[in-house]
Amino acid sequence: PVKVTPSAVKTASRARTGTTALEAWMVHPVSSETRELVKGDTYRRSTETTAYDSYGMLTKVEEKTAGGRLVCTLTSYVRDTDAYIVDTESREVTRNGACDDASATVIDDTRS
Repeated sequence: PVKVTPSAVKTASRARTGTTALEAWMVHPVSSETRELVKGDTYRRSTETTAYDSYGMLTKVEEKTAGGRLVCTLTSYVRDTDAYIVDTESREVTRNGACDDASATVIDDTRS
């Protein structure tokens, strides 16, 4: 089974005559927990925590495996807002350890 915790951010609203305002929402999962039955009443658990920027693009994924290993993936983007280009990935860094641990060992670094 998977348990997901979402986050919702209102991105637009427009008043309408005679009814409620029309709203647009951006919804993303911010955390998820997976449980896998191993044997009897024993479960293996893993978690994933995510973060997004103001454009709704994924910037951080922190995964904790059932064995306790922590892996962080940070993604950055190059943007040209005049041309409405906001989703071009410029770099993705994956490292062992927590996302806030700058000394964590880099295991992959890809530049686009």
